[in-house]
Formats: sequence, C-alpha cells, structure tokens
Amino acid sequence: MLCVTFTSRPRDWGETRQLPQGISYSIRWDHYGFTWKDLERAETTLVPPMRRVLKSLGLYKRSSENWGVDFPSSACMRIANEFMGFTNGELKDFRKRGGFHLLPQSMQGEGNSWQEFLMETLLRCKDFSKHVCIYFIAGYLVLCLFGMVLCRRFSLRGSLHTVVRLAVIGAVVLAMYVFAVDYVDKSQWAFDLKNGLRYTSPFSYKELNEYTGPLAYPHRKDVLIATRFKSRYLFAYNDYIGSHPGNQVWNELLEDKISVFASYSELLPVFRQAVAEYIVSGVHENSGRFLYQHPTSHWVEISDEDAMEVTRKELTIKSNGILRNVIEELDFLISDAKYGPLRTATMTDNDIFPYLLDLKDLLLTKSHLPLEVEALKG
Repeated sequence: MLCVTFTSRPRDWGETRQLPQGISYSIRWDHYGFTWKDLERAETTLVPPMRRVLKSLGLYKRSSENWGVDFPSSACMRIANEFMGFTNGELKDFRKRGGFHLLPQSMQGEGNSWQEFLMETLLRCKDFSKHVCIYFIAGYLVLCLFGMVLCRRFSLRGSLHTVVRLAVIGAVVLAMYVFAVDYVDKSQWAFDLKNGLRYTSPFSYKELNEYTGPLAYPHRKDVLIATRFKSRYLFAYNDYIGSHPGNQVWNELLEDKISVFASYSELLPVFRQAVAEYIVSGVHENSGRFLYQHPTSHWVEISDEDAMEVTRKELTIKSNGILRNVIEELDFLISDAKYGPLRTATMTDNDIFPYLLDLKDLLLTKSHLPLEVEALKG
C-alpha cells in the first residue's frame, strides 16, 4: 500500500522547520528541483539531460518555471537533522565504498559527521584548485619563454606581450569570479547561511541538554500533549497527534461533555472543574496517562492538576468557535517566533515571544466570559 500526502511548500526563508519538506528519498538525484507543473510537461523539462541536471542542482531554470527543492538543499536539510541516508553510520559505509566517485581519496575529508567530512572535502578541493591555477600560470610562462628561446625569437617585447595577455585572461576570469561571489553573497540564501538561520536543527544545544528529569515512554492509551508542528503550511499535520489512540479517547470525552453542556464557557467554575476531573478520571480508568512533550522532544508525565488544567483549556477552546480561531492564529505566531527567520532577533526573544505566550494564557484564563465581553473590557 502506498500512502501519499501533499502539503504546499513553505516559503523559502531561513527557518528551522524545513526538515524533510516531504521529500522522497527514493528518487534519483537528477530528479530533484522539479514541481508538479514541470511533470505536466515532462517531455520538455525532464527529457533534456543537461537542463534536468542543472535544475536538480539548483543552478538554472527557465524564467517561466518555479524552483522545487533541489538536491543540494534536500541533502543539506537531511544532513543537518541526520535523516535517512545521511546518518553518521551511513557516512562510514559511504567512505568504505570509496566516497565520491572520480574524486581522489587525498581530496576527500576526514571527520565523524557529514558536516565535518563535506567541509574538509570542500577545503581540500579549494586548495587543490588554487595550486592548479598557480602551477598552470607558472607553467604557461615557462613554456612561452622556453619556446621563444628554442625558436631564437626571444625579445623583451614578446615577453611583455605574453605577460599582458595572461594578465588580461586572469583579470577577466577574476572579474567573473568576483561578480558570481558577490551575487551569491547578496542573496537571501547566503544571508541565512551566514547567520545560522537555514539548514539548522530547531533545537538549540541548551534545549537539548537542559532537561534531566524522569522520562516516559508513550503507550497507546496515553494522552499526548504535543508542543510543536504548528504552522500554516502543515494543514492537517497541525493535529497529527490527534490520531493517537489515547488522544482519540480523550477527544471523545471532550466532545461528549461539550454536547451535554450547551455552552461550557458559561458554567460556574465549580462545574468547569467537575467536568475536567470527570474527563481526566476517564482517561485514568482507561489505564492512560497524560504525557507532555518537553522542548527537547522527550515525553514527561504530568500531574493530575496539570492534566485537569490542560483539559479545561481544551474544553474552553472547543466550546468557543471564535476563541478556537484566535488560539490557532496565536499558535502560528508563537511557532513563527520560535522557529522562524526572526527567532534570533532581540525583540523576538525578549518581547514578542513572551507577549504571545502571556496573551494566549490570558485568553484561556479569562475565557469563562464571552470573548466579545472580554474584548470590550480591554
């Protein structure tokens, strides 16, 4: 059975949520970079081999075409997150098979990770190219002078012409190189790379090492409280955890109480607490636990008090259509502030991100009144 899902491609900017982007790992390297419209006219986009290779490498496309996810971008995203095909163990196998074909072993790097291996390989290739250029220029001058001596036509003027000709050729090549480097350096892609905004893990080193408490292994009957993957372009995947069996039981209990009480948000606090306790006890009777996803991605069991607070907030959201839409929009903004291209900005870290979290908490805390009344009270 083949299951295929589609989501729109996210905007091309430097954020950390561009992990695999739904890229298939089974296609050939020269089939990357293409879009659905390209496949509609495959006879003109995929058949010419040189055009196919240039687009898959992200080097050239027609003005009427759009960029897909090219092979270098896909490989960088997979390397940065150690996805299938680019784990450290697969690097060892890759090097045992000889590494890059047609590239001498002396020009291939060392290291225990793909980042170290590729970076050292690039540096070695750069040094090799530099030496080739120096030896070529020196050899060209020696051959010219040697030829003049053999032909007995050596003259200072002829030597100067040779040097000038070589200097002009070198100047043209250098100008093309400087222009190309300057063009790339001014691109958004290069800016994101220089500032560590693209092809990086969404978790900082501090986040990955800050939690040292007990962990829990999720089971089918547990309720999983996810804290990630809120984004506009993920559509149904924003609620991917809802298909977990324990979450399905929890959602059924929530929907049942909403249908019994016409408007949960208008009940007295004692009723709201009683409904939350009933739902939490129903999960426990089903041998389930409430597990919270720590920012390090670990699952942590939370207390009954916290479970009732999560349940109360979820009931509040589900019982108020306006509030549900507002909370969804806040989740998108919070996710953009945490993972988006402005996540490293001082204002985002010190002001915007805490403000959005406080606003969400405020809406869910005071939601016992109609949202319109709360807005009027300011």
